[in-house]
Formats: sequence, structure tokens, C-alpha cells
Amino acid sequence: DISFSTSKQSLGFSMVYNSYQRSTNIGYGLGWQTNYNMIAGYDSSIGLYYSVDATGSKEYYHSYAEGSKILSSLIPDGSTGSYYLAEDGSGRILLIIENSSSVVTGYYILTADYKIYAFETLSNLIWYLTSIVDITSESILTITISRNASNPNRIEQITDSSGNKIVITYSSNRIYSAILYVMQDDESFVTTEKTIYSYTYIAGLSDFAPNYVYYYKNMDGNTTWTLDKYVNYSYDSYARMLQAYQSGASKVVYTYDTTKNRVSTISSYYSSSLFQTLTYTYSFRFTTITNQDGDFVTNKFDDYGHTVNIIDKYGVTQTYTYLNLFKNVGENNEITTLLDGTPNYNNNHKLVVQSDAQTTSINPLINPGFEYDLASNDDGWALIKDYLVYSSASRTQTYSQVGDYSIVL
Repeated sequence: DISFSTSKQSLGFSMVYNSYQRSTNIGYGLGWQTNYNMIAGYDSSIGLYYSVDATGSKEYYHSYAEGSKILSSLIPDGSTGSYYLAEDGSGRILLIIENSSSVVTGYYILTADYKIYAFETLSNLIWYLTSIVDITSESILTITISRNASNPNRIEQITDSSGNKIVITYSSNRIYSAILYVMQDDESFVTTEKTIYSYTYIAGLSDFAPNYVYYYKNMDGNTTWTLDKYVNYSYDSYARMLQAYQSGASKVVYTYDTTKNRVSTISSYYSSSLFQTLTYTYSFRFTTITNQDGDFVTNKFDDYGHTVNIIDKYGVTQTYTYLNLFKNVGENNEITTLLDGTPNYNNNHKLVVQSDAQTTSINPLINPGFEYDLASNDDGWALIKDYLVYSSASRTQTYSQVGDYSIVL
């Protein structure tokens, strides 16, 4: 929604829609939240710490004896730290800090790309993201997230290390605007970008979802805003998104099945012209995606949801192999079992083998890697059979990518 970059640092603000959270409104409309709406906490029902990112993805953490030298510097004198490793194989490390009275005073997550996510608790024992620290550059760069004290889901300001900031306002308990303030040399501010949100009422859930987002520019720093573009969203009575349209540009239209709220089709338009429709067919452990020309790709999955095989209409296939908690990979890509039974969360879900795309059916007249074109009713080849004289195959037209005459049999 807003993006600002300098040679030093980038500052941005985005809204994220999740159909699985379409019945929830935390201040941004049904199903929506920002890229900074990340939380962490402790799930007492299973005895594990967790984090939830802006997409709604929930990750659990397990005790990690190796710890982290980087995170250890955050532990104050007189306090203790406990380390936990993400179970998804991402390598993220969670630090929980307790004071001398065994009260938790800090949550920190270190990512594999050396960013530290810091959390503070504001209510209900949930810890909310308040800063992101990048320690990879020569100078430490920080993004600070300021929240409403009584409603911590409501982000009020995002500030970078240079003092540039995005200020967010609310109306009727919903986000109304986001404005970018760029700091000048004299420490004054110039407003250069503004986003305004309007809403539609969703009768089935008796709440609101954003239907128009207006993007304004003010590049000369005066008091006049110019409408740059707008985006229109529409929903059904259950807040499932039906359409996303950007003014003067692209549009995407969604349909859903009637039983499990899964996407059935996605149609893409440029302006009012339809140029692609993808149809999704779901079965046990595989999903087939078919386009408007009848071409399809089938994705097959294992018990954990990994894509283990892809095959298309022409028999071109590709396979993938992953590690799990109790597997390891050697120097020659051989996969072995950890004999001591100790889970290795660093290896979990890790892709270790990916094959090249291979054709499983050899047909010299239909070769998707070479002869396929956009002919409306065939692949461009004509087969001539005369059993008394000869048989031949030739192209019905000439195409520059394959030469004037491709093949004669």
C-alpha cells in the first residue's frame, strides 16, 4: 500500500487478506491485517511456544540447547534466557527472557537472514511485534512498530532508523488512512504518499470489509494530493473475495466450491479483456490446475503437504524429495535415518533433491519442449498417411522459431 526506499533502508506498509480469517476483524476489515500484525505466545494445551505471522501461518518452537550468541547479548544482568528452535526447518530461534522472579519479560526471534523480531506484551499474555532489527548492514537498522495501548492489534505508526514514518488513522474502529512522512535535513516532514480505505457491509457476518483503496501521490511536497490509482475489492455474503480490480489495469476474479470454501477458478483480465482462466480440481493428495485451452498441471503431495511430483498434460514430470525430523543428508545427497531418534528441526521440510523436467512419453510429432505453439485446435503438425506410397509429417504453417521446414518422415 505504501513503499519508500533509500540507499540506507526500506520502509513499507501492506495489507494482507486471508480467506481463512474472513470472519475476523481486528481493525482492518474482515479477513484483513497488515504485514506487521505478527504475534507470539505460549500454548499451554500442548506446552509449546508459537508465533503467528501476517498470513495466519502458525509455527511452534521446541527447546534448543545450542542457543544463540547473537540473542544472548539481549539478556539483561540478573535475567535468564531459554532458547527454542522453529519446527518448520526455517532455522528461526526464539529467545524467552525471564527475570529473577521467573516472570517473562521478553520475546525475541532471530531469523536465518539475521533479522531480530522483538515482541512486547500488552494484553492477554499475547506478545505483539514492536520492532524489526536488521544486523547485517554496517549500521544496525530498525523498524519500530507503535501500537494502540488498549487495542494492540491496531498499529498507529511505523518508523525507520532515519525518522521516516507511516502514520495510520482509524475511524469507526477500522483503518481509514496511511500517510508517509519523509524526514528532511532540518528534521521537518514532507508527506508524499497517502492511502485511503472505504468499506462495504457484509450481511452474512454483520461486519465490514474494505471495498475501495485509493492511492494518492504528492511528490512535490505541497498540500495538493493527486489520485494515482485505486483498487476495488468485492466479496460474497461470507466475506470471500470475488474480485480484485486495479483501475485501468488488471482484474482477478475468483469462484469457490460449495463445500470447503476452496478456490474453484481464477480468471485474469487486463482492463475488460479476459486472457486466462485457471480451474482447480482437488483430490486426495493431488490438485490439478487446468487453463482455458485444456492444458493442465497436476501437483501431487505427501502426508506433510510437500509437492513431491508435478506432471503436465504432455507427460513432462518433475520430482522432489524432502527431509523430515529424523532424516539427514550426506555429502553425496544420500539420505540416512538419525539412529538415536533425536529430532533435527533444522532439517524438517528441507528440499534436498529436485529432478530435471523429463518427458515420460516420447512422441516425435507432439514434443512440448520444441514444437508446441498456440494453434487453436492442434499443435501445428499434420499427419499424412498413405500406406501404399509413404507417410509423412509436416507443419501446416511456417514458424520462425523452428525454421521453414521442421521435419519430414
